[in-house]
Amino acid sequence: MTKRLYREDPYRTEFESQIIERLEIDGKTGLILEETLFYPTSGGQLHDTGLINDVKVIDVIEKDRKIIHIVEKNIIGESGITGKVDWNRRFDHMQQHTGQHILSQSLIRLFNTATVSSYLGNDFSTIDIEKESFSEVEANTAEIEANNWVFKNVLVNILYPDETEALNMPLRKTPPPGKRTRIVNIEGYDHSPCGGTHCSRTGEVGIIKILKWGRMRGNIRLDFYCGQRALADYRNKNCLINTIKSDFSVNEDGIIEKLTKLEEENKDLRKFNSELNLKLIDSKAVELYSEADSVNNVKIIHSVFEDLEIKNLQNIAKKIAENGDSVVILGSSGDKPSFVFLHSGNIDLNLQKILNNQREQFDIKGGGSSSMVQGGLQENSALLDFIKASVDIIYKELQSL
Repeated sequence: MTKRLYREDPYRTEFESQIIERLEIDGKTGLILEETLFYPTSGGQLHDTGLINDVKVIDVIEKDRKIIHIVEKNIIGESGITGKVDWNRRFDHMQQHTGQHILSQSLIRLFNTATVSSYLGNDFSTIDIEKESFSEVEANTAEIEANNWVFKNVLVNILYPDETEALNMPLRKTPPPGKRTRIVNIEGYDHSPCGGTHCSRTGEVGIIKILKWGRMRGNIRLDFYCGQRALADYRNKNCLINTIKSDFSVNEDGIIEKLTKLEEENKDLRKFNSELNLKLIDSKAVELYSEADSVNNVKIIHSVFEDLEIKNLQNIAKKIAENGDSVVILGSSGDKPSFVFLHSGNIDLNLQKILNNQREQFDIKGGGSSSMVQGGLQENSALLDFIKASVDIIYKELQSL
């Protein structure tokens, strides 16, 4: 079994050891060392990275109580190695994990709600709590409580009590019976069984910030940042606010009012554009109908537009059909080429059948009924050929009526 040096001193980053076993994991070299500072993914905390003899350690896993170091390439030579842990990643994990303990205890003290699981990811961390709902007021209250204990800068102790001593501790969760359990103790605040890496004092956590929350599998999931992550988040949001202030010539207090006003103006513009679009559709429908050829007293109207939404194609087709017996074949070119075929209803013509007969020649998605079909094509370059072929078929069908 590998000796876990990180439990003795999480601030230590360099060590020497011996390779006691080499194996292959998913095509990569795995090394088992006599002792290690590298923390394996476990307990909701991600693994350390770093170097072994200048070769990158890309993953660290635990299997059968052995710690396996997955390295970028095989390490050739003697069994003696020098290892170096990536300190920035290690300290980030220490901040997140210690902050999680503080936040979980704060939620117990304030709302008597237990943490049922936690995850300390690369981008953000989460805890799931047994609670039906969670509010902005509760989030602010929990943040104040948690950060008060950060600012107190109390000691974070590592304890190894025997089973009797553990029973007399106010543990947040019950450790497995029959063995001596490692307890992380935030002095005067929290006792929790845990094998992860932690700060030595709460002040090193820096700050705890709850980002958002929501329902997740019957519980409430909180996303949060600690330390450097919280600072980076504040920096990004401050940059965003300064950009908004500059672009819209408004001070910080006036941002919400300005955005509300812009949204109202945008609604008015959308309404105006919608009304204008309806007038354009009416005008275009009359124009296309009047210029179309007829077969057996049925008008055949076909046209291809540029970057027109399929909803607008539908509206134009329906407006055209209102003018009299007609078959309408419309297409729209662009990133998502689309089409709408429609006839006025009292014509013995099956548009669904006509569409299906062209599936072998064209890569078509869509369908409909005998009187209306719609859909899209994979390739914009095929749209004109598809519309032309459809028009030719419909001409022949109408001539045979």
